Amino acid sequence: MIESRFLVFWQSTSLMSILTAASSLRSRWVLVAIVIVFSGCGLRTLIEGEYYLNQEKYSEGAKHFHEVLQRNPSDPDTNYYMGRCLLSLSRPHEARPYLERATSLSPNRAQYHFWLGVCYHELKKPKMERASYLRAVELDRHHIQSHLFLGHNYLEDGRWKEALGAYGRVLTLQPDHPQALYNRGLALNRLRRYPEEIAAWKEYLRSYPEGKWAIQAVDHLNARGNFEYRNFTIGYRRVPLEQIRFKPSTNTLQQGTKPSLEVIGSILRTNKKIYLAIIGYKKGDEKLAKSRAKSIQSYLTSNFPTIAGGRLTSRGAGGPERISIGSRIFMLDESINFVTIKR
Repeated sequence: MIESRFLVFWQSTSLMSILTAASSLRSRWVLVAIVIVFSGCGLRTLIEGEYYLNQEKYSEGAKHFHEVLQRNPSDPDTNYYMGRCLLSLSRPHEARPYLERATSLSPNRAQYHFWLGVCYHELKKPKMERASYLRAVELDRHHIQSHLFLGHNYLEDGRWKEALGAYGRVLTLQPDHPQALYNRGLALNRLRRYPEEIAAWKEYLRSYPEGKWAIQAVDHLNARGNFEYRNFTIGYRRVPLEQIRFKPSTNTLQQGTKPSLEVIGSILRTNKKIYLAIIGYKKGDEKLAKSRAKSIQSYLTSNFPTIAGGRLTSRGAGGPERISIGSRIFMLDESINFVTIKR
């Protein structure tokens, strides 16, 4: 990734568009030829280094920069990219001296200190790793990667408050950063700040409602007794969905709840072997519970006509839904559950 200080430069010159077009040819020599026309050796090293990293040609890059270092061992950029290539080859012991030399030769480059910290992490040297990230953010308080990895370092060390602060700084710079949003919830959990933890998981799920981290976020949320999102097993998949809501005392679906049903419908349309039971719960009102389950069945068959009616069943229960999580039991007075009855 190009350093933030270069990003402004790239975006303000026509050279960026030329390099972007040339990079589509996947040829280092095209890039180098263009750079030679426009600039000196420093930028050429940058372009070559980014080429090898972006194209994942780490062995070629290490060989190339090794040859360059034979001629000019004191160039900080060449040492940096040599270290980066070796680190990408899972050779952190070999990468370390190059990255250390780069930061020594050019001590004011936040990106160099960040990657030295990553190298120390791979070498299981957490204190040296932390010092590198701290130096990086001292040099560049907007260096998101360093704030993020500093948070990871604190989290692994059990320093929950410091981790929370680091993730907060990431979110100040990038409010929708997925790792910072997720790990903020973990830090709040460890600090036993449960109302804030619940709010953190919901904020994460509003931005990232799908994927394995969404599933885990829902598990964390449910463990706190909040069921505004739930994981349902549809076929062989665990699917995180926002709570199915109805207008009070009716079987009319609220508009905001329909995206969850669209997800279920899409899965059923794709996998025609899944048969699903829709179960409505309403304490003290079995008729309404059954009517709500039937309303969902009708919505799915109407909006996904390829779903055969026999693949969906619906029923209601006049009591609360009982949910066990670990040693705790939660009772939901009204809810909807989806149960796969055939895969």
